[in-house]
Amino acid sequence: MPVTVAAEWRSTPVTTDPPRRAEHLEWEVAFRLAAPAEVRVVALLTHGGETHWGLQPDEPARELELRARFSPWRWRTSESVAIQFAGRRVRVTDAVLKRDARDASTIVAPQQTETRAITGLLHLPAHVITLAFIAFALDDTEARPLGRWRIAPAAVAQLSERLAPLASGYQSGTLIA
Repeated sequence: MPVTVAAEWRSTPVTTDPPRRAEHLEWEVAFRLAAPAEVRVVALLTHGGETHWGLQPDEPARELELRARFSPWRWRTSESVAIQFAGRRVRVTDAVLKRDARDASTIVAPQQTETRAITGLLHLPAHVITLAFIAFALDDTEARPLGRWRIAPAAVAQLSERLAPLASGYQSGTLIA
């Protein structure tokens, strides 16, 4: 099933260290996914040889949004930035990324992809970080107790063997290359 992807950068003015009020912008990029039928999404954050994955807790829908946020750790005393993507998080040190995430990252999202395909969204080359997702048609998933879900074993069998843990019933995990 086709899935369209659109990206939009957003900024929020943030004040730190009151009462000095050192104002700066914090950036996020929102990826809007749309499909002709309901889908569920797995978010992937690859950093070095590890891929951190998480089944998104949202109800299945025809339109979903995944967000990547770039939050400076301590604005005045550190160049560290927390990169948060759909429940996954990693911290890096990068003055350019801290100042403006648009200058240190590249949106690689295609305008359209397919369900069951790993689709890259954003790349941070200086840190070998890639944000991606896999969309699954509702029929390829199974509802679990307490609002959880998993990918049906039959659907995972059609993916690479490396992605088999996505059908484990766990809601998140880490794949090692």
